Amino acid sequence: MTRRGIAWTLGIIAVLASVIPAFAGVDEPIAIHHLDHSGLVLLGAAAAFFVRDPSAKGSPASGARWLVLTVLAPIAMMFVMWPSLYDYLDAHASLHALEHLVLAALGYVAVAAGERYVRGVGATMGVLMFVMAVLSAAGYGVMKP
Repeated sequence: MTRRGIAWTLGIIAVLASVIPAFAGVDEPIAIHHLDHSGLVLLGAAAAFFVRDPSAKGSPASGARWLVLTVLAPIAMMFVMWPSLYDYLDAHASLHALEHLVLAALGYVAVAAGERYVRGVGATMGVLMFVMAVLSAAGYGVMKP
């Protein structure tokens, strides 16, 4: 399978993994749900990694816009997983599915933009976003009642 074929496969898996659970009505602990989120981020990041041209070399001179996107995507990811939104999203399956799609898309954007900026930056950011989502499963950044 080609790199682009792998990227498309990962993208389709991310879409299915985003939509199906949101409409399944399964109630799982927040920690497990955050692990689901980390998987979605990883799928999006991996899709971007496989769609990139391995022979292409980015450079900082190619534009700061790529760096800005690389930095803003993880920040947006943390806002999308804002704890006070959980109850509302759980009550609205369509919005919950959209949240999942956005998480996968942000993983994709961070890696794709980072790789356009300088090779290796995107892959590093994808790993860091995945780790942030995994840490949130352990309650990092969530105030205990």
